[in-house]
Amino acid sequence: MCGQFLAVGDINYVVDKFISNMFIMDSLRGEDSCGLVAVSNEVNTFKRAMSPFDFMDMPQYNKLMNKNNSVIIGHNRKATKGKVNSANAHPFTHGKIVGVHNGTLTNQSLLPDSANFHVDSENIIYSINKIGIEETWKKVAGAAALIWYNAEDATLNVIRNKERPFFFATSSDNKVVFGASEKHMLKCALVRNGINHGKVEALPEDTLYTFKADSLNLKKPVSLTIKKLEACDYRPPATTTYYGYPVGKTYAAGTKIDFQVLSIAEYKHYTNYIVENNNGVGDQFEINDYSRSLNMKVNDFATGLTVYQYNGTRRIDATTVKFDSEYEWADTSIEEDKPADKLKECAWCASPIQEEEKYVTIERSPDVHICESCKYDPLVEEYLVEENVIEVRGVE
Repeated sequence: MCGQFLAVGDINYVVDKFISNMFIMDSLRGEDSCGLVAVSNEVNTFKRAMSPFDFMDMPQYNKLMNKNNSVIIGHNRKATKGKVNSANAHPFTHGKIVGVHNGTLTNQSLLPDSANFHVDSENIIYSINKIGIEETWKKVAGAAALIWYNAEDATLNVIRNKERPFFFATSSDNKVVFGASEKHMLKCALVRNGINHGKVEALPEDTLYTFKADSLNLKKPVSLTIKKLEACDYRPPATTTYYGYPVGKTYAAGTKIDFQVLSIAEYKHYTNYIVENNNGVGDQFEINDYSRSLNMKVNDFATGLTVYQYNGTRRIDATTVKFDSEYEWADTSIEEDKPADKLKECAWCASPIQEEEKYVTIERSPDVHICESCKYDPLVEEYLVEENVIEVRGVE
């Protein structure tokens, strides 16, 4: 589960405060990283694997928010696929498309070139750029709420399916549209900043909302076009089988059992969840699957149905639990370290320094590196004045 929010139209100082409030509240939906899209006369992005408080203290964030923006998109990531680092944070950019995603796909292989992407969200943005949203939406199998900006036609686009929510509200003067993943968060940020607005409404399922704000005339009301899209008709197998050990006792087929996760062990090709039956019986099970696993954490709950397993005519001494398809799934293979994970880290914010990013190395401590954003921090600048800066890498 991730969180996302937006503002489009005549964005002023009050709206900027709305965005900062949303970054903090929305971190309840995802604490792994933050990302920003700011559109003025150009499209700018900034993302880091850090808390919203640290993120909004970064000079690069404030630089983008101080522009004359007509579109702002914010995202707080809850990692489900792909490791937690700045490279895997949202937004993702491919061609003229820059966007964010809330949800997890159950079958990423339907998307074009899926083998090239560890993060399913990036694969979706890539697909929109390659084959368009109408064809992409037919291939989005799983939970999805998407926000993206199309630089080619200067539009902000939003769509969701039944597995993820999104809500809108328009300012009373009809000059700004606000949006967020959760209704109460949206209303709270609007009221907190004294923004008069109309009714907060849910985005209909499988319906593309396209907003256009004239960046040369921000006083002009935001225009909206609405289009119903064909949803993905892929249905995952109704059940995925997990074997329970030890049995202790058996259950009649079709018995509903609620599990609470006690511990999780990850192996090279599969994940074991040690869970306890939460219906009062107290039986303990080890559940695993060799192709995919539930996106669960310790203390999370899951629900399954029991069945019997047979070997010919003899029932195997195990109770089998099948989980229905409402749960999000992840590839169980352990992801190998990518080059991005081996990059240098900034000594100030601890964020990985990307290959194309400028950074500073000092003579006294050559293993100390300061990233492009942090080197403009006043405290860092004061520190660097006292040091002999010997190297700045990247393109100036």
